[in-house]
Amino acid sequence: MSLGPTRRPIVILSNENLGDENIKNDTYIWNEINMFEEIYLIWGSALNPDDLDKARVNKAKAIIILAKN
Repeated sequence: MSLGPTRRPIVILSNENLGDENIKNDTYIWNEINMFEEIYLIWGSALNPDDLDKARVNKAKAIIILAKN
């Protein structure tokens, strides 16, 4: 499945499991996200500059930050 006519890789930087396991009643969404093309998961934290470099945020066209309550 494609997100539109212009393909751009999507990089997800997360320090949580995004698999289909349900731990502590959290919802894990990897199966829904993984159906799109060019999705990459990098283990790390958006609070760590080295992890941001690893995710190449300096090359990003957009950044979305998700947080729990």
